[in-house]
Amino acid sequence: MGNENELAGVQGSCLCGSVRFELLGKINGFYFCHCMRCRRSTGSAHASNIFTDPENILWLSGQELIKRYELPEAERFAKQFCSECGSLVPLVNRDGTKLIIPAGTLEQSFEAHPQKNIFWDSPPAPAWTSRKQSLESASPDNNVCNSCLAADFCRRSSVTSASS
Repeated sequence: MGNENELAGVQGSCLCGSVRFELLGKINGFYFCHCMRCRRSTGSAHASNIFTDPENILWLSGQELIKRYELPEAERFAKQFCSECGSLVPLVNRDGTKLIIPAGTLEQSFEAHPQKNIFWDSPPAPAWTSRKQSLESASPDNNVCNSCLAADFCRRSSVTSASS
């Protein structure tokens, strides 16, 4: 894909593959969000979200399996997930102005890179989210996710680790 902001033709899915989608249009933003809600909902140091216009998605399958959760006390926070495997899937924000795509759901590589870390200092930030850490990259022959124990899949996958 030549244009860094182009999403047209990029496909994605949930972990089990029941929910599938194709994206259209251009990227309006790509952010790592470190707020407490994103950390809790992803179980990670940040959410990796791509933003585009709400009409830039074509659901290919499994739309009936999508469940939505809106945090009652939050003005904006919501998430959507596959009811079969629990994976996050794209959602339109509460006010209907943005489509938010979890970057990890995308199956093809494309040229876009995160633009910003947002809510970096959102309390309570655990020490392990420190930007001062320098992490060693795994060697290519040891680049396997031990938590999923899917060595064969990880070795065949086109997903590569990002170097920081």
